[in-house]
Amino acid sequence: MFSGRSSARAMDRIGLRCITMQQPYAAAMAAGEGLYTRRGKATAFPDGGEWVAVHCGQNDEHLKNAATMARIREAWPGCPSDSDLRAQQRCLLGVVHMVDGNVAAAAAAKADAFLANYDCSKPVA
Repeated sequence: MFSGRSSARAMDRIGLRCITMQQPYAAAMAAGEGLYTRRGKATAFPDGGEWVAVHCGQNDEHLKNAATMARIREAWPGCPSDSDLRAQQRCLLGVVHMVDGNVAAAAAAKADAFLANYDCSKPVA
């Protein structure tokens, strides 16, 4: 039950949290191919993790970058076509189980080809 407090704990929350990601990273995360995400602020999950919906935003800058998409398709041969990735924009793509990673960006990039191809200074989550 919602407690009415302005900063409800995870146990008090009604509904499902959602993260917005850009393509092709949103599709990779929803398909279980992507292991990490970069967030602009720290995200904490309860012990044991939390189910979180993956929303695909409308930004298509990565889709326009032929070199990035070639590297993504090399790492993920099952990556949907550009038209399918665009059709998934502004949609919920799935639900993933997220846990606190507490992983350094360099180590995470070695473990995740998608993160290694995502040029961003945001912290890894």
